[in-house]
Amino acid sequence: ENKMVYVRASATNLCPAFDSIMVNLAAVNAEADPAEGKACREMETQLSITNLDPDDQLTFVWSPALDPIANPTVTTTTSTVYTATVTNQFGCTASFSIPLTVTQLAVAAEVTGPDTICIGQTTTLLATATGDGTVFTYQWTPANTLINEDTAEPTAQPQETTDYIVQVTDENGCVDTATVRVHFMSGECVEPYIFVPTAFTPDNSGKNDYFIVRGLNITELYFVVWDRWGEKVYETTDVKAKGWDGTHNGRELTADAYAWYVRARCGNGAVYTKKGNVTLLK
Repeated sequence: ENKMVYVRASATNLCPAFDSIMVNLAAVNAEADPAEGKACREMETQLSITNLDPDDQLTFVWSPALDPIANPTVTTTTSTVYTATVTNQFGCTASFSIPLTVTQLAVAAEVTGPDTICIGQTTTLLATATGDGTVFTYQWTPANTLINEDTAEPTAQPQETTDYIVQVTDENGCVDTATVRVHFMSGECVEPYIFVPTAFTPDNSGKNDYFIVRGLNITELYFVVWDRWGEKVYETTDVKAKGWDGTHNGRELTADAYAWYVRARCGNGAVYTKKGNVTLLK
């Protein structure tokens, strides 16, 4: 804005003299955006000083130090007041403050069911969000092996060992992620997924009372045990069999080493065969 200033001057007994001068009132005319705002922790937020006088050529100095431009971006973890000192081509200056309040959001993820599952089994995951928000949305990936993948507590049924990532967003648009791993045991016919114990104690204690091949997904089985004289003392093809209880023809056998042979087919079609010895302990 321009303004004309008039001056009248006179000396004693002299006629007054008049003059005028045009004064340019060149104050900075701008505004800050946001005047007051919220920022998500560790997410970019843009600050802006808008020049309301298109004839002005402005320069910018920010504190804390930022790029000397009108619209720098900031990434902050704590609430901060940013101040811009703005100068136009006439040397006039003005200061603008932009206080940013950082909105906190943190997400933790865990496996609340078994963290190791076999074929056909499921487990449950859980995301826990904390912070300044009150409304949270959830999105888990990969979603193709999840049920209710848009909730805090989905059900997982992976077909391989899988890392599940949950992304949580609050009502302020702030985002955080967390990851959990579910291990998958596919039932291969290889150790340690399938094995035969080296000893057992048939004493009706409820622990290690039966001798049997153990595996995750055995679909066919032939299992046989002989004593040291080559007499067959146990034989089964039942994949659900409890196993040998240490008896033969209703008679408890003595503590000794017994030979065995196993042939098993697993759910993936592979076959496991092995022979060895087991110790019957009394």
